[in-house]
Amino acid sequence: MSNKKTWHVRCALLFLIILMAACAPYHARRKPIQYEATGVASWYGPGFAGRKTACGERYKPSALTAAHRTLPFGTSVKVTNLENDKSVVVRINDRGPYVGNRLIDLSKGAAKKIGLIEDGTTNVRVVALHVDLPKSAAKEEIEEIVKKLDQNQNGEY
Repeated sequence: MSNKKTWHVRCALLFLIILMAACAPYHARRKPIQYEATGVASWYGPGFAGRKTACGERYKPSALTAAHRTLPFGTSVKVTNLENDKSVVVRINDRGPYVGNRLIDLSKGAAKKIGLIEDGTTNVRVVALHVDLPKSAAKEEIEEIVKKLDQNQNGEY
């Protein structure tokens, strides 16, 4: 295959890959994650509204978000209050809590959903559901495919 023809094949393949990644349904950017733990949950006080979280978002008290020390940003977790069995699904967008032996720090909106506001802390079970991969993950996959194509002399994948 000539160099010009190989270049055209590579460009067409790259275009198709980019098109498929751009049209991929949202759930295609979700990655399952295994995590389950029990511990103490708390909630953010009113003084944090508008401040930047560790992932760069502004904290919104009414949003269903949370802080966790180690789970990746974008991880959706189900938090169940073990005292009243109420649950809420939140997205990890911050780091913490760094107080005592606490496991997770919920937004005020999430804390309301599970009846945590008055007590301030409670025992919870946290189960990870999935991680939402950033849109840049598709770009990284495309770059890796192009790299493999460049390494292959025949232009085949």
